[in-house]
Amino acid sequence: MASLLACLPIEPDAKGEPCLVRQAQDGRQALRLKGDAQANLLTRILADDPHFGPYMAIPGKDNGFDIEGLAVDGQRLLLGLRGPVLRGWSALLEIAVEAHRDQLRLVPLDESGTLLRKHFLQLDGLGVRDLHFSGDDLYILAGPTMVLNGDIRVFKWPFC
Repeated sequence: MASLLACLPIEPDAKGEPCLVRQAQDGRQALRLKGDAQANLLTRILADDPHFGPYMAIPGKDNGFDIEGLAVDGQRLLLGLRGPVLRGWSALLEIAVEAHRDQLRLVPLDESGTLLRKHFLQLDGLGVRDLHFSGDDLYILAGPTMVLNGDIRVFKWPFC
């Protein structure tokens, strides 16, 4: 299982097409959460989690741990899980990151030092496929967790 959480700047190339760059002209630079191809701080936290730990070694497309949706609100990120779906409940993980030297690091979500907040949603047994903020609402595209044909639905969740 490859594990990477990164922030990649995009700038137009000579033809005006979007292009990933290591360092943008405005100073933004490519950063990743400290770790390697197998683990980082987030995956180590999840490995000990009672809900997600048992699913970390299962292939994503077999209802294992699989991040497929991402929504960004400042430093806060919502990670939508395609899997696992736990007894019909889908999950969003909420984290916050900041640039620290040449890497990203997790920062607390609140004064008590919480690094990871879990949100469980009833999406009719479907996994999260994509996320989009619109004002204070989060739109969730949901679909099958495994490589199967099935329903695709859009849900709206008020998120403050």
